[in-house]
Amino acid sequence: MSDRLPKTARDISRRIEQIQFNATLNSEIEALKYGKMIGAAGNLRRLRIGRISAHEEFEGLAQESAGNLDWDFLERLRSSGRVAADLWLRQDMPQGASRLVPLAADEAAS
Repeated sequence: MSDRLPKTARDISRRIEQIQFNATLNSEIEALKYGKMIGAAGNLRRLRIGRISAHEEFEGLAQESAGNLDWDFLERLRSSGRVAADLWLRQDMPQGASRLVPLAADEAAS
């Protein structure tokens, strides 16, 4: 997310897309948390919810449109997301635990 105030029509439109996407995502996450809290389904008890952001790994991500489906953009997004997820797993992993599926360095770059 960008800290600057959008001023052009394009920037305002992009910010509206971000807000709409985030509102829906946040609502779904809150519903899952609430369902887990009240024990709505047995499977929810084991659910762990976390957020992973690729903004630090993907320069200029905040300026991209949510509707961008260009192959190059999707590949960069995937690679950045894998790097961000790997970093998140490393910091969140308990001491002595191992991951089931390791992410190879060359896989993160592809």
